[in-house]
Amino acid sequence: MWKNVLVLFISILFVSGCAAIISGSEERISVNSIDPDATIFINGAVRGKGSISVSLPKKDRHTFTAKKEGCKDVSVNSGSSFNGITLLDILWGYGMLVAFPIDFGSGAAWNITPKDYTVTPICP
Repeated sequence: MWKNVLVLFISILFVSGCAAIISGSEERISVNSIDPDATIFINGAVRGKGSISVSLPKKDRHTFTAKKEGCKDVSVNSGSSFNGITLLDILWGYGMLVAFPIDFGSGAAWNITPKDYTVTPICP
């Protein structure tokens, strides 16, 4: 039994990076509008009204837009920062060869910053 668990654990280490294992490749983000009737778009797709919380891939930049009929649309872009957990790959013997490419390729090497966005259409 323990042998199987050990083999599984070692296999996971050889196919994942530290950031991918610990923090994943998606992040939960909140997008809010002061106007509860504003429609919230993420990357051009309708995601809800007023305030929403969604999981988004870390490797991509995202555009958050609030729209309401008769009002001017307002958009804001997401930012990103380096995920320090990725540096743990260095401590692991094969980290530079295996884990770094996995973390960077999956987007786990990044964080979406900030975690909360406010977009409100400008109404006359």
